[in-house]
Amino acid sequence: MAWLVAMLTGIRNKAIATLRWTPDPNGEHGHVELNKRVIHLPKMKNRLARDIPVSEIVIAALTAQKGKDPIHVFPSDVKEATPIHRLPTLKTSRVHDTRHHFSTACGKINLQSYIIAYLRGEKINADGHAMVAHYLGDVSDGEIVE
Repeated sequence: MAWLVAMLTGIRNKAIATLRWTPDPNGEHGHVELNKRVIHLPKMKNRLARDIPVSEIVIAALTAQKGKDPIHVFPSDVKEATPIHRLPTLKTSRVHDTRHHFSTACGKINLQSYIIAYLRGEKINADGHAMVAHYLGDVSDGEIVE
């Protein structure tokens, strides 16, 4: 399920590996808000906080994880924050490749680069933010990710 979330959101593997069901009291790790259809990341690599909109398929994958652990979305016996591509069952794959796949898939449906950056949680310039706000005024986050 972690791979599916990586493939369909384009967010970084550390963010996925450390996802929680509720806000992290230290504000370091992201959490899932199923009712809002977002993954909240309080501190990304670019040091910004973001709510990443997610599709129905991602919601289904996250919902399938409910009840496996009271704190972590993707519980593991491996040390917390170990990238999921280093887990014993996934030795030959790279989660970073899913970011490329996500961007390529978005490009093939003609999404503009600033929209792709926004959906992946990247830092974008003020003009990009203005364009994203324009698009999101007409189309909900959920419609874009679907």
